Amino acid sequence: MIRSFCIDLGGAVVELRTPDSRWSDRAYERFGAFLTTAPPAVLVEHRPGIDGPPVTSSPSGTAFFLHGSARWEHLDALLSTLVPERVAPSLVAHGALLADEGRTFLCCGRSGAGKSTLAQLLPERALCDELALVRPTGDGFHGVSLPYWAARPGSAPLAGVFVLEHAPEHLRTRIPAAGALRELRRHVCWPTEHLDAMGQVFETLTRLVQEVPVWRLSFARDPLVWDLIRKPVA
Repeated sequence: MIRSFCIDLGGAVVELRTPDSRWSDRAYERFGAFLTTAPPAVLVEHRPGIDGPPVTSSPSGTAFFLHGSARWEHLDALLSTLVPERVAPSLVAHGALLADEGRTFLCCGRSGAGKSTLAQLLPERALCDELALVRPTGDGFHGVSLPYWAARPGSAPLAGVFVLEHAPEHLRTRIPAAGALRELRRHVCWPTEHLDAMGQVFETLTRLVQEVPVWRLSFARDPLVWDLIRKPVA
């Protein structure tokens, strides 16, 4: 029996289809909180009984097929590639998204910088711990959670961006806009196959560093780091 459901990835609605109950169970575990009844823009169909390359696509680029040799990692990689293309001018960043009192804070970093550590230290604040979406609005930006890896739906105005690093003690240092642009471009998922989308994302990033404070956050494994994150801009 084919199982089908739609998930909302920051406004990019994807329909997943699979006849494999193990895949559907795992998908529900990961994406269940992000299910939607909105019409999908993209179809991803799992075809375990068909040999071929792990991932192929339709000529229109609106349908993608995972064949018999595909693993779950191929689905993750496909979705993390599709979303930045489909949500521009919003941007997708490698970061944990924390929330408090109607605000969100994006905490970016390379692998091992502390995104998951920070989310584990602050579970009641964490919306997601790997990929998050930043959406431009008429009066600023919103942080939006994405289902990677531990995640729950959430969205609120973005109050600050932090570039993470482990350290013996907590320290927050403001990064000027020019330096913030150079730093954050390393943590953005760029839609490299679509030049128009890349241009939109770059414009969004440029506006982001001008309007939202960006900090370097050195932190120890101590939940009191939350006091430093939510500290008002001086």
